[in-house]
Amino acid sequence: MIVFIFLFSFYIHTVAGADFNIVINTDDKTLDIAFGSCSDQSKPMKHWGIINKYNPNVLVLMGDNVYGDFIDKEAINLKNAYKKLGLDKGYKKLASETLILPMWDDHDYGKNDAGKEWKHKAKAEELFLDFFNIKTNDIRRKREGLYASWMIRNNFNNVKLILLDTRTFKDNFEKKHRFSNKKYKISYDKKKTILGVKQWIWLEKELLEKADLYIIVSSIQVISKDHGWESWNKLFQEREKLLKMISKTNGKVFLISGDRHFSGIYSEKLENKNSLVEFSSSSLNKTRTGSKERERTLVSKIVDKNNFGMLKINYSTKKLEAYIYNSEAYERKNFFLKYKADF
Repeated sequence: MIVFIFLFSFYIHTVAGADFNIVINTDDKTLDIAFGSCSDQSKPMKHWGIINKYNPNVLVLMGDNVYGDFIDKEAINLKNAYKKLGLDKGYKKLASETLILPMWDDHDYGKNDAGKEWKHKAKAEELFLDFFNIKTNDIRRKREGLYASWMIRNNFNNVKLILLDTRTFKDNFEKKHRFSNKKYKISYDKKKTILGVKQWIWLEKELLEKADLYIIVSSIQVISKDHGWESWNKLFQEREKLLKMISKTNGKVFLISGDRHFSGIYSEKLENKNSLVEFSSSSLNKTRTGSKERERTLVSKIVDKNNFGMLKINYSTKKLEAYIYNSEAYERKNFFLKYKADF
């Protein structure tokens, strides 16, 4: 297994194409990427220690990494949330041994369901970058938004991780009638956006750079169509644009997302006739027990227990396995969900 924290195992630098390049200077043939969302710092955070026992090479945090909603310009609640997370022994150990790639969602952005209109987003971004020790010369310090990409290379294949920012540039979703059981309705307005102009241009370039496997990270679900909460389908044209862009990509594309407080596997046929699969993993310690879903794109059972995801990538055989594991107990041989694919 590759241990990224050791400097002799890899180096990172900025290159044309991906924002960051990770070169694995070993002949190791496997890459393990853990991912999760929705960690409430006011609840027990046993999950950090559990994830660490699986020895992932990378941990992708997909948002709501803390619950720090605030209304004051100093963002006191968000500061305190990060402080509590930073003092957690399990998190500190995990962060010292694993490469963490973070993205935010609404509750570490500072306001429930907020988008580009959020007046304190610059303060929330500053606290995010500081907490995750993002260097002063990092591209995320120089441009608006937290989106970024990493190309992970070794002697066999290239795996590209693309983290999308679905908060900084997002237009408001349209609310349903107050007596509806769905919060938001679908909008077909072509002027509304999730990613914003610059991030869309960036994403198109990222998908043009050759890779064997692309893993696209979205804090909110992409494929799901039927529920009434936040998702790409609430801005229909944005979802269509993303799926068309993915269908033209040379290389296997796999989606991971969070937000929903339960987990599941979703699938959609693209224009190129390939199936696009999305693994949603939520929550690390804030799940909704008894959750149910009527969803035409859902191809698995719903997992309504605290969980995290794991992608196990075999470079030499070009096979990917995806798992949803219990985040409250170490059970390597037991899992809630499993999916296999070639790339």
